[in-house]
Amino acid sequence: MKKQTQRPIKKDAVLVKTAPNMNRLFAFLADFFIIYLTTNAFVLLYLNLNGVPASEGLNIALISSQQRIIVSLGAIAIALFYTIAIPLLIMPASRRGQTLGKRFLGIRVIAQNGSNVTFKHLFVREFLVVILLEGSISYASSFVQAIMMETPLAILVTPLATFYLLMTISSIGLMFLHPSHRMLHDYLAKTVVVLFDQNKPLPKGTL
Repeated sequence: MKKQTQRPIKKDAVLVKTAPNMNRLFAFLADFFIIYLTTNAFVLLYLNLNGVPASEGLNIALISSQQRIIVSLGAIAIALFYTIAIPLLIMPASRRGQTLGKRFLGIRVIAQNGSNVTFKHLFVREFLVVILLEGSISYASSFVQAIMMETPLAILVTPLATFYLLMTISSIGLMFLHPSHRMLHDYLAKTVVVLFDQNKPLPKGTL
């Protein structure tokens, strides 16, 4: 089996290494689990407050169509808060671009030009691409499909699931084939995931 290499990026005597695939994988699993728990806790609370007993679990079919849309939008908002607000507003400036999972695995997201990520970078990356385009790697995408089920777009839910899977497979393929381990959401958002070293400044050049 070919040994995985990390692409070193040198600029102004600063060496930055792109994040290894295993670091990205375990950070993803940690973040997915946290989003899964927090969004499900919100859904259970919402159902309970609207008269659905806890024994029914996450059965949103027991509430009205309008309520299903509201609770789904709330779950998506929680996922976006975790993947956008926490890396930008909650983490200290020296750790911008880190979710809890990325912090634990020692990696962070930076802009392709070496600067800190902005709201635009993460909005494109986490919402427009991860949730709406790749889908299969985002728990929040299931709530997008739940909203679609309450609209005339319901006929697109089944083919959309197949589309999500194909895009996710393509994205993972890019990560393994490209020396910088960038996925589709990195390309479209112009970001890159790197190993974090708080003792080194970010490079100012183009990665």
